[in-house]
Amino acid sequence: MINDCQTNTVYVSSLLKTRKQFAPVFKRLTETLDELRVPWNVLEGTNDIWARDYMPVQVSKTHFVQFDYHPSYLMNSAYWRKTITDGAAVVRRLGIEPELSNIKLDGGNLVHFDGKVIITDRVVRENPQYEKKALLKELKRLLEVDEIILIREEPGDEFGHADGMAWFSLRNDLVFINEYPPGMRNIEKQVTEDIEKHGIKVLRFFPVNQHMVGAGVPINFLQVGKWALYPVFGLKTDDATRRTFKTLFGPFGRPIRANELAREGGLLHCATWNILR
Repeated sequence: MINDCQTNTVYVSSLLKTRKQFAPVFKRLTETLDELRVPWNVLEGTNDIWARDYMPVQVSKTHFVQFDYHPSYLMNSAYWRKTITDGAAVVRRLGIEPELSNIKLDGGNLVHFDGKVIITDRVVRENPQYEKKALLKELKRLLEVDEIILIREEPGDEFGHADGMAWFSLRNDLVFINEYPPGMRNIEKQVTEDIEKHGIKVLRFFPVNQHMVGAGVPINFLQVGKWALYPVFGLKTDDATRRTFKTLFGPFGRPIRANELAREGGLLHCATWNILR
């Protein structure tokens, strides 16, 4: 798979620009990308702003895999079903023809680096047509990776995504996870065990912002090339986030005020799609 540090272009849904409630964060994000001279564009034909989930996964420079985007959390009502986007149709507008898969998997449930992929066990429940071993084998084939690491999903997370829980450092034997508050240490322990049994070291590093309504998890950030664009919320607790990203990325971290996204249950990684073009 193409690592985030290899990507050079960022896309966002056109709705991030045109919907009034998201226009401020669209402006902040795109102005920062312009400042960093990172190319960006909008995706037309989308039905919601969470591009990460419905767009295909880039496996190589020319190979993309489009998973089935009909997650259970959107299928329970006619209202939410209307927000489902056909990612394959959107990406064809860019001249890309993806390989199609019948596996239900959101892009936000993929965290990867150099042949290893972390996915929550939501993927097993979403695909009862597959026996677990066969499912993992097919995922390895599609993603062209050596190892699939299943972790327990976070309690209370209706989406079951890994990108709000873990992030590979710039190596495939070290993973950073959320620094959970005392009441959530059990999931922290379980996720650590799930990852460490694969011979990977785990460090608690990303402070969860309990004061932010919605998704106050700075681990859900956008990494494109050498740059890390991370969410802040205009709160005193942002200081810990800034220290974290300065430690990890030095001068290549940039804070983006992202309250508008957090209130809807997502953050910068969720609302972007970055690829190598």
